[in-house]
Amino acid sequence: MLRSRLRSRSRSPVAGRRGAAGSLLDLDYVRNLYHGRSLADHVAGRASQAYTPDADGVYHLTQATEPRRTSAGFLLEHGATNAVPNAWLHGAAAGTPGALPTGWAVTIPTGTTLSVEAVTTHRGLPVIDLRLRGTATGGGFQIRFGGLSDIPAAAGQNWAFSAFLHLLETSGNLLDLRLELQALNGSAIGLGANDSGNVLAQAAAWSRPATNLVGTPAGTAKIVGLLTADQDFSGSVALDERIRIAVPQIEPWNPLWCDAPFPTTPIRTEGAAAARDFEHAHVSLDGLGVTNAFTGIVIGRMPPAIRRLGTHVEFVSADFAPQHILGLRTDAAGAAMELRIRAFDEEAGVTARVPLPAPGSRFCAAFSVNDRAVALSVNGGAVGSVTSTHPVFDGYTDMFVCGTWGGVHQAEAPVERVIVFPGQVPNGDLPAYSVPSRWDP
Repeated sequence: MLRSRLRSRSRSPVAGRRGAAGSLLDLDYVRNLYHGRSLADHVAGRASQAYTPDADGVYHLTQATEPRRTSAGFLLEHGATNAVPNAWLHGAAAGTPGALPTGWAVTIPTGTTLSVEAVTTHRGLPVIDLRLRGTATGGGFQIRFGGLSDIPAAAGQNWAFSAFLHLLETSGNLLDLRLELQALNGSAIGLGANDSGNVLAQAAAWSRPATNLVGTPAGTAKIVGLLTADQDFSGSVALDERIRIAVPQIEPWNPLWCDAPFPTTPIRTEGAAAARDFEHAHVSLDGLGVTNAFTGIVIGRMPPAIRRLGTHVEFVSADFAPQHILGLRTDAAGAAMELRIRAFDEEAGVTARVPLPAPGSRFCAAFSVNDRAVALSVNGGAVGSVTSTHPVFDGYTDMFVCGTWGGVHQAEAPVERVIVFPGQVPNGDLPAYSVPSRWDP
């Protein structure tokens, strides 16, 4: 029985290549160790390249249809477009003054100069190091990523803006630095703006500040992203600042999906806006013996903001029939973690709910299903359970990781590990199996 199998295991099992003891399936994406299926068995649907971070924050180029697995886990995101035309720094050259990336424009304080110290790479991304120096006697500091006319927009849109920044050297007299997103009319006259607040402290180390503009005003025809200083430079301000910048990204944000805008992974642009395709990934369960009675363990992370309906795993019946689905996800209100079962002809299905883990946190979910009865515990918490009024007639034949079979409810944060055991764990035992450290090596 599953209960005796699990209780006979050590408190800190090592999956290895054979997987957790008694498991039918063990996909350890962090350590790249697999039992039951390999990474090559995953079918990834994404028509474009993508940049995927590992556990150290280094970005790796993932080719189209290639699973986005790194030491951080397995990642899927919704489709997004970077509207900044030249995020990849084409045309930039080091020198005195050197050359800015094509399409970028700069305003600097009177009495200062700006030079390109280096054009290189850092953590897998192209970076430019700019040096601002001299004695300022007025004016302001501002970098426009893409000029005034390259990013079309319209009224009522929601945008998120981010860039990687690092203030490598400072005189101490630069007092303010922020990202700003502006809405403009057809004549490039400002209609409204929002900024990140002062990010100098954040930029003391390599970081990715962000801001947003929600509900662009009537008459909006364009949008522009700026790196700017809200500071008075009159009165002889001595400056010597070296700023590293990478991947300015302006992307649409859908408030129906998440409660606050957060930047998705970097999207490469080289002269025009570019998109990262929506994605989904599934692995076949055929022949593994996954019936309608099994227990699952999912270890992963929550996205940095609440992602409504973000799905961590989803089990479906043959041919991905939507009437036979079991999914672990955030509920539509962004208020709870839920295990949703939709069986036979139920339109909405029924769900077991437990408290939602905090944004950005690591979690372990343990759940069980026995035909129409499902139960869930997260991080050792109380059990939520529910029973469907309809049975699931078919066994589960496919599992989608980090998203849904429809490709619209991605988790937006990595799944680290998925384990499937045969049989149903009693509800009272689930909290003991939903403690993350139990499954860590």
